[in-house]
Amino acid sequence: MRKSKKYFHFNLTVILVAIFILSANLHAQTNTLNVEPENPPGYSPNSLAPAQKPGARMPAPQAPVAPPAASPAAAPAPATNNSPPAAPSSSPPGTSPEEKPAMSNFQSPTDISKAINGAAPNPSDPNFSAPANPPNYPPPQPATPTKNKIIDVLASIPEKKIFATVTTSMGSFKFKLYPQYVPKTVKNFTDLATGQKEFVEVATSKKSTRPFYNGQIVFKVVRDFVVQMGCPFGDGRGGPGYEVADEFTPYLHHDKAGMVSMANHGPNTGGSQFFITLNPQPSFDDKYSVFGEVISGMEVVYKISKVKTGPTSRPLKRIVVQKIEIEGL
Repeated sequence: MRKSKKYFHFNLTVILVAIFILSANLHAQTNTLNVEPENPPGYSPNSLAPAQKPGARMPAPQAPVAPPAASPAAAPAPATNNSPPAAPSSSPPGTSPEEKPAMSNFQSPTDISKAINGAAPNPSDPNFSAPANPPNYPPPQPATPTKNKIIDVLASIPEKKIFATVTTSMGSFKFKLYPQYVPKTVKNFTDLATGQKEFVEVATSKKSTRPFYNGQIVFKVVRDFVVQMGCPFGDGRGGPGYEVADEFTPYLHHDKAGMVSMANHGPNTGGSQFFITLNPQPSFDDKYSVFGEVISGMEVVYKISKVKTGPTSRPLKRIVVQKIEIEGL
């Protein structure tokens, strides 16, 4: 009985000692976890403050203090190019060249741009105002006009609706005239057609003011090329007894069938003869003055172009221009 009690007390003692040792180790680990880290919260590698030792407490945060403004005399000269401005050469009062003034990590970009002399202004600052002409930027240049002034003037002239109806022994066709682009050529044609301009009669060699084109013939036909008329001799050698200058414009071209153009035998030698294209003739541009375009009756022109002709492209069948009527004058 006594031996059993002795074993009981011995085992109880061992258990109590083990509990005491475990408690001591747990307490030691708890104290280790409660130790403050080497760099307490809020510490930044860029901060100039010394590292905090273990167990030290963080000081209360201080209000940010702006660094002293640089002296006006120490301001650098303005930069003459787009490279960044040079740093100030002098240090603020009270500091040596080796010592740098402490700068708070809580400064805003606006405070920094104001504190550092020569830094670029912050556009988000409410006091920011950009200069009228920033330095190093060339002043705005007026746009250079790309169009020719003469062309602009011609394009601004209101369009005049003048038409000519040509009645022949094979039918009639009508073309539109362009006095806003070639006014002299159109006026010469309409004056001859209506009898408003004098010309020399072939038979009498005397001046006359009758309608010039009435009774003449279509004297030249080349299939898929041109149909030509307006010669009092009927062979391409005649005219009104005078010559007119050429008129060229970038708005009118021999770019399709039905373009009406003044014939000539060289520069500035037009008169009364004119032709109608049967397909595009770009080689005629700047050689013959375009002054009209067929808008109806083109089938009559094609019919005339298919008649049989002789060696000189003159139709074997006599095709008479009975009259030319002008509308819109």
